[in-house]
Amino acid sequence: MNRTALALIAALGLAACGDHTAEPPAANDMAANDVAVNDTLAATLPPSAATATTPDFVTKAAISDMYEIEASKLALSNAKNADIKAFARKMIDDHSATTAKVKTIVGEDKLAPPPATLDADHARLIADLRAAKPEDFDDVYLDQQEDAHEAALALLQVYAASGDNAKLKAFAAETAPKVQMHLDMVRKLDDADADDKATVSNAM
Repeated sequence: MNRTALALIAALGLAACGDHTAEPPAANDMAANDVAVNDTLAATLPPSAATATTPDFVTKAAISDMYEIEASKLALSNAKNADIKAFARKMIDDHSATTAKVKTIVGEDKLAPPPATLDADHARLIADLRAAKPEDFDDVYLDQQEDAHEAALALLQVYAASGDNAKLKAFAAETAPKVQMHLDMVRKLDDADADDKATVSNAM
């Protein structure tokens, strides 16, 4: 996976996801798909790499959490590697907790509520996960998770530095190291080729 936070910040334009029905995908098609995923997840970043408005942060943080939870629920059912399933369980627990914190702050400060559903970009990523062949699911999930956590980390760091709501700034500063930990975990799984090692059945 050749994605970096810098690439996510630079790639703010939305690219359409490629056709995933070709079998097997050519190397250039896989590279094009990686670019499309990068561009889609770049939408979680604020319009400027230097500032983020509070409404924008609340919206993007909420969508990021919803995507993480939904994607990881799919991983619990479809992943073939036990370590990837364990990672998915942690993502559900941790992102459910951050969702609750943001909702509490929004309620206390009478801010506009976060969205209740995914945007089209993240819905497309979930669709890609659902459409992944069983032998490809772990790889697609880890690829998406690395990109998603790079984007989420950048969003949190930007708001922690420049946000205008004190409670949300504190939340962003507190959460950023946890997201960095998630990113380190998914990179470790990728480096260990966990997506190529089936260690569990899909029976829960």
